[in-house]
Amino acid sequence: MSEKTNGYWNVADSYVRQNNEGKITSLTICYPKKEDEDCIQLTFSIKDVEMIRVKLGVSEIAGLSDALNTNKEWKATHTFEKDGAKTTTYINYQNYFINVARGNSKIALKLTDNERMSMALTLRCLHFQIIERRCRKKD
Repeated sequence: MSEKTNGYWNVADSYVRQNNEGKITSLTICYPKKEDEDCIQLTFSIKDVEMIRVKLGVSEIAGLSDALNTNKEWKATHTFEKDGAKTTTYINYQNYFINVARGNSKIALKLTDNERMSMALTLRCLHFQIIERRCRKKD
């Protein structure tokens, strides 16, 4: 895993696509610098158009990693309330496509077979880091 930083988060991996029209779509996997958070952050973006960030907890990290490893469908839904308004984010992996949707916005990225396996391994490593950190806290 490469370790670039962007403020609060360490960047573990990133996947980038550019289509024929020049549109750049990316997915970045980050983990927190502070060891007191048991999550990762996925940032989906279309350059100069849209960005959606979502945090995944320990069981979601393991579930997505397993889905990528076996190429099985996986989904998660996060609903938050802020200032009285509910916002729901849907994250989905199915048949090499990973996507996120919030409101009228949807960002998708198709992974190659090597990227799918790489992402599964990255998530598995991050999952183990969190579990190891939790075990150290108990000692």
